[in-house]
Amino acid sequence: MLADLVRRKRLSPLKVYVDSPISNAATRITLANQNPAGCRKPAS
Repeated sequence: MLADLVRRKRLSPLKVYVDSPISNAATRITLANQNPAGCRKPAS
């Protein structure tokens, strides 16, 4: 939802600070598995 608002220029980009090891790992996994359209991948 926030990403959509940023794309539509209704919200300025946000800086997000991640400071726990588990959160850092989860963020890396999420970013590595995003597709360019920002849509969920179909279930297999």
